[in-house]
Amino acid sequence: MVWFTLDYTADFLYLLDILVHFRTGYLEDGVLQTDSTKLRHHYMNSTTFYIDCLCLLPLDFLYLSISFNSILRCFRLVKIYRFWAFMDRTERHTNYPNLFRYVNRQMIINVSLNVIFKNLIKILLFSDSSV
Repeated sequence: MVWFTLDYTADFLYLLDILVHFRTGYLEDGVLQTDSTKLRHHYMNSTTFYIDCLCLLPLDFLYLSISFNSILRCFRLVKIYRFWAFMDRTERHTNYPNLFRYVNRQMIINVSLNVIFKNLIKILLFSDSSV
């Protein structure tokens, strides 16, 4: 039950993100466009819109028919491009870009080592010791 609540919360946040993206301005010939009709057409004709819609596919119905399978959640990972765009924008606009890069690299290294060591421990604990 908690899983479905979190799933629906994520769907709501993705929908909210799409609504906000309809109002996000863009540069056309160096001029910031703020006309709502142009913003809507620009967003709906972009690849970003289709990627965002892909993340909102109603996979809950598949959960009911084929039981819960975590591979169905992979469509949510398509939105990772937004995270990398945020990181790039933040690095460009911060007063301390070198510090930002350093902290970012340290987080990547720590997460990678954590995943590697957890998997290594699982292998060592569950492997057949008689080999």
